Amino acid sequence: MMQIENPNNLPLADRLTKAELLARELCDHLQVGLLPKLGTLRASSRILNQNEVSDQTIFDQITEVLKAEQFANNIHESLVKYLESILRDAHGVLGIDTTLTAYKERRSRIEIQDIVMEEEL
Repeated sequence: MMQIENPNNLPLADRLTKAELLARELCDHLQVGLLPKLGTLRASSRILNQNEVSDQTIFDQITEVLKAEQFANNIHESLVKYLESILRDAHGVLGIDTTLTAYKERRSRIEIQDIVMEEEL
């Protein structure tokens, strides 16, 4: 797991810039890294002839998908830290006296299946 820097140590403008960068990086990684690997694995898993696709090939593809997913998770964790920090400061600037508790309760974990149509894999 990568070390996430403390976003509270940065000015708000820098946090906004960093959050935007992380969001773009996550989007690019999902489109260019994770989804193509998932598509390749899915196609390979449908081939039942072991002479065409070996168990080792499937294993290697699964390993690549898991590495890409972990990388995406790391970016996501960092992005969430920045967004929570921005939200906290925005509430302070706007004079909103709320905690992040309500925000965290509303937020739900999104699974890749929820956002990727079967045809895209």
